[in-house]
Amino acid sequence: MKKKARAPVQQVEGTPEVKPTVSAMTPDELESMTPKGGIEKQLLEGILEQTGEALIVCDASGSILRTSRAVFRFYQHPCVNQPFHKIFHLSFPTNGTERPSAISFPNLSKKFLSQVLSGETFHRERIQLEKEDGTIVPVLFSAWPIKGEDQGILAIMVTLVDIDLQSRTDRILQRHNEVLEHIIDDHSLPVILEHLCLEIEHHFGPGVLASILLLNEDGCHLRHGAGPSLSESYKQAIDGVAIGPEVGSCAAAAYLRQTVIIPDISTHPNWVDFKDLAERHGLRACWSMPILASDGHALGSFGMYYRVPRTPTDEETEYVELLAHSASIAIEKVQAKDQLRQQTHALEVVNRIGSSLAAELNLEKLVQSVTDACRELTGAEFGAFFYNVVGENGESFVLYTLSGVPREAFDRFPMPRNTPIFAPTFSGEAVVRIGDVLADPRYGQVPPYHGMPPGHLPVRSYLAVPVISRTREVLGGLFFGHSQPNLFTQTGEAIVSGIASQAAIAIDNARLYQSAQKELEQRKHVSENLRRLASIVESSQDAIYSLNTNGIITSWNKGAETIYGYPASEMVDQCFSVLLPPEVRQDALLDLAIFLKKNENTIQESLRVKNDGSVFSVSLSISPIVDGEGVLIGHSLIERDISEQKRIGEALQASESRLQAIWENSPT
Repeated sequence: MKKKARAPVQQVEGTPEVKPTVSAMTPDELESMTPKGGIEKQLLEGILEQTGEALIVCDASGSILRTSRAVFRFYQHPCVNQPFHKIFHLSFPTNGTERPSAISFPNLSKKFLSQVLSGETFHRERIQLEKEDGTIVPVLFSAWPIKGEDQGILAIMVTLVDIDLQSRTDRILQRHNEVLEHIIDDHSLPVILEHLCLEIEHHFGPGVLASILLLNEDGCHLRHGAGPSLSESYKQAIDGVAIGPEVGSCAAAAYLRQTVIIPDISTHPNWVDFKDLAERHGLRACWSMPILASDGHALGSFGMYYRVPRTPTDEETEYVELLAHSASIAIEKVQAKDQLRQQTHALEVVNRIGSSLAAELNLEKLVQSVTDACRELTGAEFGAFFYNVVGENGESFVLYTLSGVPREAFDRFPMPRNTPIFAPTFSGEAVVRIGDVLADPRYGQVPPYHGMPPGHLPVRSYLAVPVISRTREVLGGLFFGHSQPNLFTQTGEAIVSGIASQAAIAIDNARLYQSAQKELEQRKHVSENLRRLASIVESSQDAIYSLNTNGIITSWNKGAETIYGYPASEMVDQCFSVLLPPEVRQDALLDLAIFLKKNENTIQESLRVKNDGSVFSVSLSISPIVDGEGVLIGHSLIERDISEQKRIGEALQASESRLQAIWENSPT
């Protein structure tokens, strides 16, 4: 639309002079001129009140009787509710190059009046309308007579169609279709959003700067989406701003989910924290429209900045509203694709880690694979698994695996302590997800560091998930960090929690496997010892056998076969009493019955009887046999035939006695 100075009102030659009597009409005169018969008054009033078309009803002389509300909306005439107090001015084209002459609206051209008053319709003649602010608008002018029952002309109905409005609407629809084509062609979201901003700036001129901010996954902060004409320093300053009902324009619109208009940034309370920032960048006014998803939740906001204090026009709000709808389609499409891609990737990783956890029994490899997978899924810069090993001071956690950084990054720092941030994880109370550690009230409460030690990896985003076994033992915790705030999402938290549950089962299984391996090694060692012992027992010349607590023989070695003359097949399951000489059997059995109930070792000498009935002396060692729980289940006996030793001893003693007697009886 062109802006031109208002031309003086001129009278078109050849038309009867009609004074602008509209403003001077009395209510009775107006009522007398209201069309009757052919059209009911109430019906006419309803049409003019509700229609979106620019309609004007005038009398046969061209004086205005009624106007629709659209006349004011299109042409911004201040007297829509009092249409007879002001006169519109129409400009009729002459040769198409010079500025057309103007006439007072009630004094329509002879051609128009003569054609309509003769009962014909005046069809869509292109004219130029000069609005109250001097703007020249091309319109299509049409008129037709309203006839009564007697076919007499009661009034004239005029329609004005804004040609520029139609072309603007076509342009808007074209841009909307272009956005849809970009979406179909899989253009990136930044490209689409920047295209929308540039379209608005091109459409409304250099006085408008467009911006799009997107709502973070946390639903509480806005991040940069597009703003091709805003300075980088300004975009960086507002990136990550928290939404709220009284925070600027874009943040308030996203929070309230309704349009927020700030006519003057310098005086509005919403901008008190950003006023200096806006002034440094030459921004004086701003209004923002929320970008809403199909279900009504906010996706972001569309912001319009002006270099001067002002409010948006109806055209601007209508245009931005349509493009905001285009933006919502693009954002939802891209977000849906991103979510599908992320979910597909997450599913692949979860399936991969699930298969790995099911097959991996090496505890170190298992925990490392879990740490790596969770870091990948959350987008963390680094991750770690700490075992929940409590020392004497109750605050010792052991680093087991690292992902994303070398172990040297942690070597010079102490292990995590039982601080307010770490405690819920190692106690198994809850998952801890923090958008910004530095802003968390639990941070920095514990000496000596009151936060992170100097040189520690920078952590703003924090996620910690306890790993809890089936027995509710807290095995440890998975910890993830990032130097940027608000990185970890609820979806990431849920995925890591699910993997942590699988990991706990796998760790339990791996620990059971390791325990079984150790037990097998121990059994193997015991078995080897038993084989060596059995070999020793079998090769021993001593009689080695075992009794249960009832005195029944349960084992019998070759040495026992040699000494006693009984084979093992005859002695196993026999009562021990068969080895005792009849003359001492009763007393010996009583003593043995008492001893077999004791868990004691003893060494003694005793008499035994062989298979051939000969009695001999043995040196006897008795040791208790207990089960895995320490319960007495029998005794092992090692016997050595000492008959020859006793005979030699007795012979030596007899010889010594003889020598002593000879010594004593010899002459001195």
